[in-house]
Formats: sequence, C-alpha cells, structure tokens
Amino acid sequence: MHLRLPDPERRYASVELDSPGIGGPSEWRGGVWRRRVTRPRVQRIEYHFRAIGTDGRLRYKLDPDAVRTVQTAFGPRSVWESSRYQQPAWLDQPGVTGSMTPMELPSELADPLPVTVWVPRGLRSRQPAPLLWCHDGPEYAERADLVQWAASHVAEGALPPFRLVLAQPVRRMRWYAASPGYLRSVDLALDALSEKYAVRGPLAVMGASLGGLTSLLVGLRRDDVGAVLSQSGSFFDAEPVARDVVYARMSLWPVSGSTFLSQGETRRWV
Repeated sequence: MHLRLPDPERRYASVELDSPGIGGPSEWRGGVWRRRVTRPRVQRIEYHFRAIGTDGRLRYKLDPDAVRTVQTAFGPRSVWESSRYQQPAWLDQPGVTGSMTPMELPSELADPLPVTVWVPRGLRSRQPAPLLWCHDGPEYAERADLVQWAASHVAEGALPPFRLVLAQPVRRMRWYAASPGYLRSVDLALDALSEKYAVRGPLAVMGASLGGLTSLLVGLRRDDVGAVLSQSGSFFDAEPVARDVVYARMSLWPVSGSTFLSQGETRRWV
C-alpha cells in the first residue's frame, strides 16, 4: 500500500514518512509524495510526514486522506486502520463511578510528588485492595483512557476493585531518567499511600518511555512490586546520552528470552 502527501506545486524538496517500523523517504511522482509500505502486521498505525521545503524549513504534515487524526504527546498524527480493525470493547463499555483525589506526596526532591488517586465507588480507604502506580498518569488518562479502562474492567468483574495512582512528573526528564533521588521519593510516596489506604497484594507499576524505564527500576528495588508494565521503555546502552540531562549508564542483557537490566555507573541528581 502507499501513504501519500499531495504536493502538486513541488513545494517540498524531500518528504519522509515518520512512523515506527515503516518510516522512510517518500518518492515524488505525479504531484504526490508516496511512501510504499508493506502491509503492516498491525491493524492500526499513527503517522505523519516530515517535509523539508524548498526554503530548507522542516514542516510536519498530516495525510489529508487519512480516516482521522489523533492528538499524541508529540502532536497530531494521521491514522490508518485495517478493514479488520476493531477498537477495544472496553472503550464503550459502562464503568463503575469513582472519585479522583489529588494529593502531594512526600519526596526527597525539591518538589513533592503530585498524584491523583482514582478509587472506585464503594471502596473504603481501609478496605484492602490492589494498587497500580502509573507514571505519566494524567497523560495516560487523557490519551489512553486509562481511567475508563480501569472502571470498565472493575464493572464487568474482569478486575477486582483497585486504586489507580496517576503520578504527574514535575521535572520529567530529570525524575524519570533513572534518578536515585526520584526512586527513593517513590518509596516515600508509596509508604504515605499505604498509611492512607489499605493495600492488598503486590504493587503494580507502569509507564511508557522513560516512565517505563523508571517503572522497571522501581520494580527491581522493591520486593513488594509484583508486576511491571514497561511500555516502549527507554533503555540506554554504554555511554551517557547528553541532551537536556545526563542519563544513567544502562546495559540490557537478554537471558533466556527475558530482559535483565544491569545498572552500571550512575550520576546522582536530585
């Protein structure tokens, strides 16, 4: 199949499709930039085009023929969906009502850890229940409908009533880049939550990108964590990556189909 960006006046000197796994240069022919894509194994993709104009300026362009667009953390994206694609059923299923309680939890950092705790209706504070800590929680709630996912699964009995902690990063690039100070602060925050709420069973921790890295590190340092979702985790190899901050040195070692994280020299920041 082809993903296309019309350019009848040849305003762009080059165009690349930007999408994980299928991105790359497009070819201009007949007034249209075309990127030939082997039909992906997935049934839904999000993408945009990186177009460099004849003036040398970079522009991000959407596909005008796309079925729809979505807002992401990195701006709008066009959407392609297979004819077989079906959105998750839980998006439209009724969910239990719940309360959203904002809190500021103690930390070792210059700022407290702001979180919002979702609790399904009827679950009392001292009633033991599982707890899920979500890094980048507000963004997960807004862009991935995480609260709807929780509410619908509790309503249908697929999950027991549980508490969902939506953790908000104040200084994301510092906090989530394997910061020892942040990891110790999560310990303090979880202790504070356990004083307010009765927690049953092992904790679960989740996050994406740097939040996925941090979730894994939280799981490795705490014996009471029983599940970690590291979604597209940001793992670095060998040398520190210098951008806005210096990241910890990390190496990944695949062992028997599993991934183990070996933490080498780190630079402490708080």
